[in-house]
Amino acid sequence: MFFGWGWADPLASVIVALLVVRSGYYVTKSAIHVLMEGTPSNVDVQEIIGLIEQTDGIESIHDLHIWTITSGTNALSCHAVVNEHLKIADGEHILRKIEHNLEHKGIKHVTIQLETASHPHESSILCQLKNAHEHHHE
Repeated sequence: MFFGWGWADPLASVIVALLVVRSGYYVTKSAIHVLMEGTPSNVDVQEIIGLIEQTDGIESIHDLHIWTITSGTNALSCHAVVNEHLKIADGEHILRKIEHNLEHKGIKHVTIQLETASHPHESSILCQLKNAHEHHHE
């Protein structure tokens, strides 16, 4: 007003409005990604696969799914093939080791189903949602 810059106030309002729209876009994008259970951008899926598969006692993994529960809390679920002669206590030791290693990679909630090679499963490492109930009941 003192300098005769009548255009400065509308320009500042437009800049503030653009900043609000921009930040709103990123908040909405992030919220949709969490709600759709997308893989967190700060997680390297191949590194996680290697970390689990290199654990002593794990033969392979499949049906892997990594997602964000809430901001800063990532979760993982998968099936892990182990030796059919593995004792329960040994399986729990393997799970604790994997959970510890994954926590250092930003994954705090872990659910792993241990199974043997004779358990029917797909060979795909990443989760493939298909009709999982294909057998007939008698």
